[in-house]
Amino acid sequence: IGLFYGAMIILMIYNLLLFLTTRLRVFILNGFYTLFVALFTGAADGFTAQYLHFLVNWTSGYQDAYVAAGSNIMSLLFMRDFLRVSEWSRGFDKGLRWFVYGIIITLGFVALVYLQAVFLYLSYIGILVLVVTFFFGVLGVQRKLPQANYFLTAYVIFGIFILMFIFSILRIIPYGNLVKYSIHIGYLSCISILSYGLSVKIYRLYTALLQKEKEKKNLIELKNQELEERVNERTRYIQKKENNLRSILDNTDSAIWLIDYDYKLIEFNTVFLEDWKDAYQQRLEIGKSILELMPVASIRDTWHSRYKQVLENNEKAVYQDSYNVKG
Repeated sequence: IGLFYGAMIILMIYNLLLFLTTRLRVFILNGFYTLFVALFTGAADGFTAQYLHFLVNWTSGYQDAYVAAGSNIMSLLFMRDFLRVSEWSRGFDKGLRWFVYGIIITLGFVALVYLQAVFLYLSYIGILVLVVTFFFGVLGVQRKLPQANYFLTAYVIFGIFILMFIFSILRIIPYGNLVKYSIHIGYLSCISILSYGLSVKIYRLYTALLQKEKEKKNLIELKNQELEERVNERTRYIQKKENNLRSILDNTDSAIWLIDYDYKLIEFNTVFLEDWKDAYQQRLEIGKSILELMPVASIRDTWHSRYKQVLENNEKAVYQDSYNVKG
């Protein structure tokens, strides 16, 4: 008994943590299902009345009936999410929801009209829930749904022990230790198989996420390669244009130079470079202000006004100068 309830507590915590981690509703439903089964077996073992006396008062001593109904309802809701019924059949999903509503409504009606009959009512409901569970399990296997084999195997085993317990209530078989602990044994067997199935589900989700991340990484690498190739292609194009421009600049007898709006040198040809060295005995550097490089103030002022006229007024201008360089 201690091992059983210890396992139930661990399973509830385990499912709660899985729900908080994955946000999948199936885990919280499984946790509540485990809770209701623990309350049901606890009622039979005397623990519910001993430790949850408020529940006994609240249900007027019929706590085992209500938690039995709760376990049936939670098993159906858990099955609905475990087999993903809503994804492959809206009709079956709608029918399953109405079946749950029917259990709640009829249970309330029986409790109001003839409370003593609620145990007999729940015995038949338990059998009906088993039939529905087996039916959906078989459907899941036929449709090759993920983890359907685990579900059907788990509930076939659990069903045998549930039927044993129900037949005892109906006085079909005698009550004994095996019957007394049938729900304990059956549920632990069932939940062990289902937990393995859920673990497989988690592993598949994990591998799917890894595969998705891998595909995303490969896509990024492919895009980077495409971008790099485009950049390289553009660089080659620009380099080719620059080489063509350089070829034009260096294969003329005229001195040619280019400046920006801050009077900084952008480009110049070899003739201009040599002429400047002959005139001012200094080397030119791209990125330097050509005005600052001019050592003669009068020449600097003249060219400053010329550059200003062209750059600020956007005017075309032609000037003719004579220089005496090296005689």
